[in-house]
Amino acid sequence: MDTRVAYMAGVRSIVLLSFLSLAAAGPLKDWSDQGELMDEAQLSKPALSDDMISALNNQNGGTWVAGRNTLFEGATLKQAKVLMGTLQNSDASSFLPYKAPEKIVELPEAFDWRTDPRAAKCPSLNEIRDQANCGSCWAFGSVEAMTDRMCIASKGEQNVHLSAQDVASCDKLGDMGCNGGVPSTVYSYYHLNGIVDGGNYGDKSMCYSYQLKPCAHHSSSTKYANCSDEVPTPKCARECVDDGKSWEGSKHRGGAGYSVCQQGGNCAEAMQQDIYQNGPITGMFFVHQSFLAYKSGVYKAGNPLSDPMLGGHAIKIMGWGTEDAAPYWLVANSWNEDWGDHGFFKIDRGHNQCQIENAMINGGPVAGAQKTGAEKSPSTPHYEDPKNGCQSDEVDISIQGAKGSVCVPSCSLFKPCPTDVPAGVTAKPQCVLQDAATKKKYCALICSPSANDDQCGANASCKGIQGVGICTYDDANQTSSLQAGFKMDDSIVV
Repeated sequence: MDTRVAYMAGVRSIVLLSFLSLAAAGPLKDWSDQGELMDEAQLSKPALSDDMISALNNQNGGTWVAGRNTLFEGATLKQAKVLMGTLQNSDASSFLPYKAPEKIVELPEAFDWRTDPRAAKCPSLNEIRDQANCGSCWAFGSVEAMTDRMCIASKGEQNVHLSAQDVASCDKLGDMGCNGGVPSTVYSYYHLNGIVDGGNYGDKSMCYSYQLKPCAHHSSSTKYANCSDEVPTPKCARECVDDGKSWEGSKHRGGAGYSVCQQGGNCAEAMQQDIYQNGPITGMFFVHQSFLAYKSGVYKAGNPLSDPMLGGHAIKIMGWGTEDAAPYWLVANSWNEDWGDHGFFKIDRGHNQCQIENAMINGGPVAGAQKTGAEKSPSTPHYEDPKNGCQSDEVDISIQGAKGSVCVPSCSLFKPCPTDVPAGVTAKPQCVLQDAATKKKYCALICSPSANDDQCGANASCKGIQGVGICTYDDANQTSSLQAGFKMDDSIVV
């Protein structure tokens, strides 16, 4: 039974959610409300045509060159849409928090991480990956930036190649593998679960390399096989496929992810500051049909009526500059090196081209801090005894009718519960509490009231609340910061 429990002092009320409600409430959706092409008749048309390419190259004021890319030869727009796997996250409360730069530095007129001395020992900056016929761009655009940042932060000592397959197959924070996801969740997954190392398709030197073979649509190319229309997401391995090492031992973790841009701020300048000071960032933009034919120059989309939008796409932004008076972002794509300018492209900068600088959409461009050797994990785990104080991301709760209290951290569909529990605890953290006023969710250690108390560790015990068990500390009643606890409110039905 779902129940609501409220602070007696009136500070807030909390809903105890059913265990299935969070998984069923996924807020990801397509971009049809932003103009994404959904008409089946239009989608059945060719992705490339000589007439389209000629018109693009003959347009007045054109800043880029169009041509035929092998990847989309013979493909329909519907088949091309498969690659645009960044979905719309309608839950704004789950956006990564904005992180202001620690300092503002003078920026060069042009910048490219591939030629910066700070990244001289980081070969990943020159790499173009291949997501194959799978909507996993949300995973690729994220692990590519993470891989670069890890190397840059370590001054080339950590040349770890993070696995896009681990993310695409094992990240269940609302994401759906080849059927799409959002980059911000990848940074949460990286921080909390870690990502194993893994190379591109066919690489056997790392833990879990990409499992999907590069392809092209109905192509006579001897380099690529034909793409199949449906590509199921490979099952999460949970053990190293290639190098025989342990899965957990191959995990690499970074600092918490953050939004690069402040809502209402100058997103383009904020992006430049973060890229220059810390490394490439993960961005998202809307792909129009003309982009499939990009070859060189500074890309700008055409009129939406003649240049339909096909969906959201995640990429790695790694620099900027100006070409023939046209300002641009330098971007790495994940459509293999035969597409575009050897896999890279330039796109109009400073004018929110294709929403690439929109801080509102999915929380804007995102990035993450890299852990250094000097960084240590917190000495105190989450879900600790409140008598010694709670961590900054926790609140102290006690429940009326159930002795004791406990520190609990916040959570959401895209921010899983921390798994660092006190010694001896076998109860599992779950996102089961919700603030009725703010809708903010909290974790709790869920246990079985009929089982042995050892599941809550040596200093806590399992308290039953209408058939559900939550671990609390008995000695904390008199020290709870709320001095009140919770009460049941049976008038609320979830």
